[in-house]
Amino acid sequence: MDKVTYEITAVGLKDYIFRTPVVYKDEYGKRQVKNHELNDSLYIKKITLLFKVGRNNKSEMVFSEPLDDVNIFLLSHHIDKEKKESSQHSKALISYFTFLLDLQNKWNPKTTHLPKPDWDVMAVRKNQRPTYQYRAALKYSVLKEEDPELKLARSTASAYMRCVVAFYKFHLLKEKEFQYPPFDHEVININFEAGGTSMKNYQTKAVQTTDLRLNFGKDRRNNGTPQKLLPLSNTEWNTVDEVLRNGRIIKNVNGEFEWASLSYEYSLLFRFVRYTGMRRIEISSLHSEQLPDPFSQNNNPLIRMVIGSEAGSFTKGKDGDSPSRIVHVPVNLMKELVEYSRTERYLTRLEKYRSIYEQKYQNNIDVDVNKRYLFLSNTGRPIFTELTSINNRWTEVRNTVSQKLNVSFTHKPHNLRSTYAVSIFRALLKTHDPEQALSYVSARLGHADLATTLEYLKIAQDAPTGDEIYEDVLDFLGVFDELDETIFGVLDKD
Repeated sequence: MDKVTYEITAVGLKDYIFRTPVVYKDEYGKRQVKNHELNDSLYIKKITLLFKVGRNNKSEMVFSEPLDDVNIFLLSHHIDKEKKESSQHSKALISYFTFLLDLQNKWNPKTTHLPKPDWDVMAVRKNQRPTYQYRAALKYSVLKEEDPELKLARSTASAYMRCVVAFYKFHLLKEKEFQYPPFDHEVININFEAGGTSMKNYQTKAVQTTDLRLNFGKDRRNNGTPQKLLPLSNTEWNTVDEVLRNGRIIKNVNGEFEWASLSYEYSLLFRFVRYTGMRRIEISSLHSEQLPDPFSQNNNPLIRMVIGSEAGSFTKGKDGDSPSRIVHVPVNLMKELVEYSRTERYLTRLEKYRSIYEQKYQNNIDVDVNKRYLFLSNTGRPIFTELTSINNRWTEVRNTVSQKLNVSFTHKPHNLRSTYAVSIFRALLKTHDPEQALSYVSARLGHADLATTLEYLKIAQDAPTGDEIYEDVLDFLGVFDELDETIFGVLDKD
């Protein structure tokens, strides 16, 4: 008999419309199900369900079973909390249940008195419970793992642990019984400076948490600079730029690495992040109607563009809103985007989008068939409806850069935004004081809190990295010479 190898896999259902079911008895006394007439439809961008799959020696699937306890939790995340996506939760639970499979494969009833490991099997000792074992594995993958394919970022490990805790809390609230608790509750007291209305210097707030939390302490890598704020060096960016313009990347195809083409749309998108500081959702939701005319510029290297609700695109704000702001785009880059919107390649993708709109996106309030979205996939899908594709393409770029530089290149797409911030800061600091530079860059990045922008300023002052040629060009052309009025209170008035 062939040996069966098991794995945890995910199946995604896109653009799902949920309607509350109602059970009733028909005229014959039989139970029937219909949709609640008074309930509005709930649009879910993507539901991700988990399955346990078994494959034989020929990689043929011979077993498939849904993980019902996981899928009920994921469905509740969408339906009860009205969340459109659950990709972070599904990734965390794939990681956790894959870890459980490894424990089960190592379990031998002849050499241990413990029962077979499972998500709801809790031993007497904490270090033998799957939740605490998983916590230890996450900590190892962050602090000691040397294989770059297995090593996790601190933020990723913490996010996975929070999702696993949320999974157990869900079942505890449903009165799921465990022989021993999956974790213990703790109360952490946080001291903070009191406000001006308080007579005390400091106040204390009690925070409910669990003893499964991951506390790595301060990250001492990169001189204490958080990874998400770390800009690319000149060598790193030059290599990334070369890869993006050549359009050749290393791709994992069925476990084999081979050279492939990088879609031009992603090459353009990543360069927009680098030279405008815009977020992925902000760039991928651009449409042709909001683009300014770059061919009418009079020797100005930058052009102003409105993004956000005022322009019918997305930005990042509180409670899911899209506050409007102005970004400055290099004219040559804007020309490239406008010219692309006139190509046969783009028009073919636009036609595909319009042909699938009624089938896939009609109930998606975020998608408008009347807009000519600029960043579309080969199948006509607006890239902003599935941002994970951007991460996937960046992983391929990152692997290619690692091979070219013969070092581990670990930057995330967000670090292109950091590179923009640092390079603009450095150019501004040649002619403006730090306060002016801070105000300008904060407005361009769309930061609600200046504290985040201040971190970029510190990096620009202490570690001169980024694209020095770009900074020198901006300085030589005097791009920021007349920014003082803009910086001090009449931001983007015109």
